[in-house]
Amino acid sequence: MEARVAAVGAPKFTYLYPTNQGVSAAAAAGLVAAGVSAASIAPDCHVGSGGGVGCARADLGRIPGFNQSFINCEVNADRSTLERAMTEAADLQEWFNFGGAPGEDPSRLLARTASFCTERSGHFDAFDQGISFFLPNMTWLQPPGWVHAMASAAFAPNAVGVAAPAGYPSSAQLADDGSSLTIQIVNAKQTPGVVTFNLAGFAPSGAAAVTTLNGTTLTDGNTPAAPLAMAPWAASAPWAGGALTLTLPGYSFTTLVTPGKAA
Repeated sequence: MEARVAAVGAPKFTYLYPTNQGVSAAAAAGLVAAGVSAASIAPDCHVGSGGGVGCARADLGRIPGFNQSFINCEVNADRSTLERAMTEAADLQEWFNFGGAPGEDPSRLLARTASFCTERSGHFDAFDQGISFFLPNMTWLQPPGWVHAMASAAFAPNAVGVAAPAGYPSSAQLADDGSSLTIQIVNAKQTPGVVTFNLAGFAPSGAAAVTTLNGTTLTDGNTPAAPLAMAPWAASAPWAGGALTLTLPGYSFTTLVTPGKAA
């Protein structure tokens, strides 16, 4: 395959291996001998909610000297409720923070996807795990779908370091031109929590645009009769001397986008 790619001038291929452990050490040696780049090999790890980064760490260190990549093509969560919204939000924070430990290279993590993104309302096989539902006359998001919509709307491409409050998975990202900072944070507890954000290396020039998704019962979801019963709501929060204190509702995922300038 690699010879044919070179012969026709095709773009670089990435080869996915459909086992959580990827190729064997013997197969890896054969690939190297054949001139295949280790970076083009990616175990496709299928997990339940959580565990994607744990599986990545195991695979990336499985064969010393064989610096393969990693992809998480399926997160099987068997639910579409607020509980899954909390696990998706927490999983994303772990994924965004990969690379913070010594020796971790975030470029080796290629992608992460949720399972069965679209589902016909009231119909599924073994798992009810759609994050968007449809009927002949409507389409709507379930709580985990809103998590991904919020993360996408607040997206910035450059991860920055976070000292996360204990029990509140979080991450931060900076715009390419340094003109805005995104913070994402999860409160997976039932009770509200008060957190204070302190900035270093970024000077805010205005209030943070705050978007929050929250609910009261982990089994809650959005029905055809009330498709927006659980949807994000917006607020504004001012910074004071590079600090901002916010009360996070119980069972919530929050994004903050702040204009400003990176130092």
